Formats: sequence, C-alpha cells, structure tokens
Amino acid sequence: AGPQPGTTVPVVLGLPAAEAALKLGTEGIDHQVLVLAESDPDDAAQRSGLTWKQSPAAGTVIDGPVTIWVNP
Repeated sequence: AGPQPGTTVPVVLGLPAAEAALKLGTEGIDHQVLVLAESDPDDAAQRSGLTWKQSPAAGTVIDGPVTIWVNP
C-alpha cells in the first residue's frame, strides 16, 4: 500500500543489490534497480554487485519511486 506519509529514503549506498531492494521494499517504497557500472572501471570492479548511486538521495521524503544503480 506504499510507505507511511513522511517516510524518507533510507541510505542504500554500498549495499548489495538484493539487500538494498529488500530494505526499500520492507518500507513499502517502490523502486527500480538499474545494473550499470559506475564510470571508473576500477571502482566498478572493486564494488561489483554493490549499490553506487541512488535517486532521490537518502533523507528525502518519498514522493515517488526510488532508483538505485548497481555495478554488474
């Protein structure tokens, strides 16, 4: 039924994709996961499978879906 009014976006940066999605889903937050490497290939390789970007930013009051980017 969606998040409670006033719910803010949690921090999911650095989490494995499944854990980030679970954290958002548990809060009732609609989300999408994009598997896309960050621009620095070395950083992407070191953080394979981890969330490296989220939008909107953590702490923002939910007003729509959250998108997270995960390194392949």
